Amino acid sequence: MYRAVFTASLSDRTKRKKGIDMKADLHCHTTMSDGSLGLEETIAQAKRYGIDYFAITDHDTLSSSSRAVVLGERYGVNVIPAVEFSTYDSKHGTKAHIICYNPEKPNRLEGLCLRTCELRKKRGKQMAMKVLEKYPITLESILRYATGSKVIFKCHIMHALMDYGYTTDLYGKVYDELFNPVTGLCAEEVSTDMQDYPEVHFVLELIHSAGGIAVLAHPAVFDNFELLEELAAAGKIDGAEVWHQSANDEQRERLLKIAEEHNLITTGGSDFHGFYNHYPIAIGTNYTPDDSLQRILKRKIMATDIKQQALEKHYEWQGKIEVISRAPVNTREDLSLCYTPGVAQACLEIEKDPSLSYKLTRRKNLVAVITDGTAVLGLGDIGGLAGMPVMEGKCCLFKEFAGVDAFPICIKSKDVDEIVRTIELISDSFGGINIEDISAPRCFEIERRLKEKLDIPVFHDDQHGTAVVVGAALINAVRCAGKQMKDITVVINGAGAAGIAIGTFLLNMGIGNLIMVDINGIINKDDKYENPAHAEIATKTNNNNIKGGLSEAMKGADVFIGVSKPGLVSEDMIKSMAEKPIVFAMANPEPEIMPDKALAAGAYIVGTGRSDFPNQINNVLVFPGIFKGDNGRNEEGCRLCNSGYCNSRQAVERIYNPQPA
Repeated sequence: MYRAVFTASLSDRTKRKKGIDMKADLHCHTTMSDGSLGLEETIAQAKRYGIDYFAITDHDTLSSSSRAVVLGERYGVNVIPAVEFSTYDSKHGTKAHIICYNPEKPNRLEGLCLRTCELRKKRGKQMAMKVLEKYPITLESILRYATGSKVIFKCHIMHALMDYGYTTDLYGKVYDELFNPVTGLCAEEVSTDMQDYPEVHFVLELIHSAGGIAVLAHPAVFDNFELLEELAAAGKIDGAEVWHQSANDEQRERLLKIAEEHNLITTGGSDFHGFYNHYPIAIGTNYTPDDSLQRILKRKIMATDIKQQALEKHYEWQGKIEVISRAPVNTREDLSLCYTPGVAQACLEIEKDPSLSYKLTRRKNLVAVITDGTAVLGLGDIGGLAGMPVMEGKCCLFKEFAGVDAFPICIKSKDVDEIVRTIELISDSFGGINIEDISAPRCFEIERRLKEKLDIPVFHDDQHGTAVVVGAALINAVRCAGKQMKDITVVINGAGAAGIAIGTFLLNMGIGNLIMVDINGIINKDDKYENPAHAEIATKTNNNNIKGGLSEAMKGADVFIGVSKPGLVSEDMIKSMAEKPIVFAMANPEPEIMPDKALAAGAYIVGTGRSDFPNQINNVLVFPGIFKGDNGRNEEGCRLCNSGYCNSRQAVERIYNPQPA
């Protein structure tokens, strides 16, 4: 265990530091990870020690942050939301702990927290089962101590052994017997645990994308001094934990020198674990200087609950869109021009030439966003009225990103004939139709029939939007990888509506070879398919007519695109791909392979469908620009691509530009 003997009194410690008026302990753990005290007990301790600012930095979880802030208010302690990430420094072959303070968009970190905790659970259970084979204790006795974190740490196992009388010391002979990384019973799990951790550069990028402050925790523990210097020189780290009991005077001076040279935040904290500390270290053993504290506090405190915050905002907004007049109506003359009698002349001109509706009215910039509420987000069939907030949100994005005026229309019917007829009857008011959140297969029939009946664009975002944004991302990814579209082999896993639409679009873009994989394996020319879409795509793809499953399809492929299920792609599959592989793992909420795993396996560029990871492949990058520039009718230009007569491919290529990892 890393904790060195340092038990100086609070008064002595304070005397040795300058610039401290506010007592700020910014490193502390609770039962939500590997601490022995619960959340409220820990905050009560902080109050008892006179702490002004306090950070709960439980390992790889933000689950306690919102409650900690509330409890802090109750006890009169200012709680700063934080999380301590366990990472792997592949260059130096060691661990590195990164503390994230005050993330503005904590939802972007949830995926990483979830993945790491799941791996911790797996490894912790493996260790527990090995211990149970040697010592006749129960798994329940271990889990009792892991209740708060739901992850089994070594300290939980040791505490259970103490209860059964096998040892009186938390850290001693029995601990070494079990957890020594070379000779211990659980040496394999202990020595290889860091290989499961995400790469440090990936975590830093994610923290900054979430608007958080990234601080390298206790650099002396894992000898992270060179790493700190490299990160600081590259501007990838915001601070370092200088005031920690693991650092001696010489190491502390080195840290202060690096911090001064690169203007880093210098933090301090007790790294309090309660009973689970190697040595009796109290809350407030180390403090953060006031100037560093203020730099942290300048960042916006994260929302404690994004769902609750969103609900409160919707109550506040009372709708996300409104109608604003473009014509002044300040005088009698204004009224005569914009309304009666002057408006009659515009009506007569349109009667003679209907195409003038695009010049004499706002029709050229009006889009109908239409749903029946049968497939709203992941909520399912909740009805058109309940789907209204989503439709308003879509309209908001139209306006903010492209200046397009969109109107939410919720149809109170699930009948295909009624829906088609309703849209047909109102179509003269709009320049385009955006079908949204209508369940399959009805959505396909509605789209087909509307295209037959209407002379304005009909766009189905689930198909067309997904295809275009993937195509745009691929254009740039291929360029970054130094490859040619005509030479690449693309594998698409998932042959539903989105997968087929993507595949068809990429073939039209001129890719060399497309391999489609569905639940039954690679789609090929020899098999017979009842699904007409599969039968058709089989004739256009799989140039070498290979057979098998996903692993066979990915061998030697340049690109993987996933619109399927989580966890289907392994690191070995990535390693089997061609040089500089491109991976778009777009399954939600969990992708086919996590970005850090894909990058560790050799992926050159990685994109997902999630907003909490870099290189998000999202339809919002597509539909505003497409409608703004559609059919060359709009002369104002698209705010996203700065083009007047853009087509979909040109527009999204300009607005989406992923960079190589």
